[in-house]
Amino acid sequence: MKHDTRGVVPLIGVILLFGILVIGLSMFQATIVPQQNAEVEFNHNERVQGDMVEFRDTIVNIGSNPYDESTEASATLGTQYPFRVLTINPAPAPGTVSSQPPDDNIVITKTSGDELANKSTNNIRYEPQYREYTTAPTTTIEHTLIYNSFAEVDENITRSGEHIFQNDRVVIPLLKGEFSETDVERISVSLSSGNRIVEDVSENVTIRLPTAVPEIWIEQVNQRGDNFQLVGESSDYIGENYVKIEANITAYELQTVDVGDVEVDGPIRFVPGEEPTVVTHSEINRIEDFANETLVIPEGDDFVPEEGSEEDDGENNQGEDVIYEFNEYQIDGNIQTSEQIELTATEGEINFGSEGSAISGRELEFVARGENGGINVDGANIETTGGSTGQGTVGIRFDTTGSISAVDTTMESDGTIEILADGSIDLSGADILVDGNNDVIIDAGGSIDITDANINITGNGDVTVNASEEITATGSEIQPNSGDTEIQTENGSVDLENAKIATEGNNDIQLEADERISVIQAELDIDGNGDATAEATQIEVTDARFIDGADPLETTGEVIGSPEEGNTE
Repeated sequence: MKHDTRGVVPLIGVILLFGILVIGLSMFQATIVPQQNAEVEFNHNERVQGDMVEFRDTIVNIGSNPYDESTEASATLGTQYPFRVLTINPAPAPGTVSSQPPDDNIVITKTSGDELANKSTNNIRYEPQYREYTTAPTTTIEHTLIYNSFAEVDENITRSGEHIFQNDRVVIPLLKGEFSETDVERISVSLSSGNRIVEDVSENVTIRLPTAVPEIWIEQVNQRGDNFQLVGESSDYIGENYVKIEANITAYELQTVDVGDVEVDGPIRFVPGEEPTVVTHSEINRIEDFANETLVIPEGDDFVPEEGSEEDDGENNQGEDVIYEFNEYQIDGNIQTSEQIELTATEGEINFGSEGSAISGRELEFVARGENGGINVDGANIETTGGSTGQGTVGIRFDTTGSISAVDTTMESDGTIEILADGSIDLSGADILVDGNNDVIIDAGGSIDITDANINITGNGDVTVNASEEITATGSEIQPNSGDTEIQTENGSVDLENAKIATEGNNDIQLEADERISVIQAELDIDGNGDATAEATQIEVTDARFIDGADPLETTGEVIGSPEEGNTE
């Protein structure tokens, strides 16, 4: 008896491919995800150390200005990991900030030994609880000095110098009140100015500071000059938990700073129907209140900002622009308005975490030019219409110090679309449409990937793609209708394999690269009297098609291969 085994081989192939996929994902989960999460944690630790410096500065300022009765200091204690589709993240990593009493009081005496002051105080300590960056330091504020303690190597390193020695004065804040808070979100600690003692002195005084890092205080004193000296021999001025300093000063100040309530700010969330997490549009437009916060729009929610109406004041029929400034954004839902949308990230990223999220308005601007800037809008649908029809008007603008990822993203506007990044730009699979006489400008300080992207302009606009590194445009279609196309890289190659660039009229196609231009099986078509030019060290034209005004392709550099249609010269 014969058995039909024709389906066995394909089935085995599918099983093998599935097994390879599972193994690949497992390896990615086991190696790459922890590495990426460690980088997230490291970057957060750098930011939270900056928060601690600001915390210290707030203490110093409220202590030095008796008219400042109360204020707040803030810090983001933990971090959350970026959204992942196929792999798994651990729970967000929290951190703890707390008051810590030193081993002894601050004591100020005359050189004769008479005691002038004996006061208690507290230190402020931040301890992270990261999943991967397990060697992260503990950061401590001690008498205005900030230092990092690395437990694994038993080393203490100054993060920011002390602020108590001020020419001919000593100014010491005394922190009162106990607190401890563990969280992932941003917290605010209330601080208020308390009792203030100012005493003039006519002779040198000795200041005995309790400290866990006497070696750092020795460095700090030695940098201060003649007014501040270490007392006697080393056995006199340094102990296991103190340091003695002789100060030639005219006065000393002791300013009590009371530490009050700790509030968890958390991210600002727009959640329809839930209280008290709903924040109104009028509240959120107080930019100065939210520059250190995270804006979160949960998946499945539609945020429709309140808009002005003719009834508001009899004149405002334009509506109210949506102009926000947050530390970072996590947009998993949708934003809809008929007005301008301007989202600025002061330090972090602008993220669309859910594919299919939609954002629509009259004009749109995403700016993330902070130290950790970046824009991720993969799979989003972005549309701006109604008011940007004038030539040169920007309809959609992305601008960041980091990189931009807009894979499989749809962008549609009747104004110019500008995509600008100091890092790389990934627009693979994107659909970019300008309806009118405006331009598409893509400019990167790194590489640009527009593989299988579709860039179309219905009017008389130009397409400009400019990068410092590689430009990959395989399978892309660029059709500016009646405008020029310029693709240029300063330090790399341009790959246009299987791409199509088409325009009409007296418009040009200009390709320029430092190394190599590949137009293998590509099509360049100018329906008019424009010119097509290519300048690079090597230009490969195998099986390319140069049609109408693009024939011949004017080349500068070594030409490799021959086109299927048209010529080069």
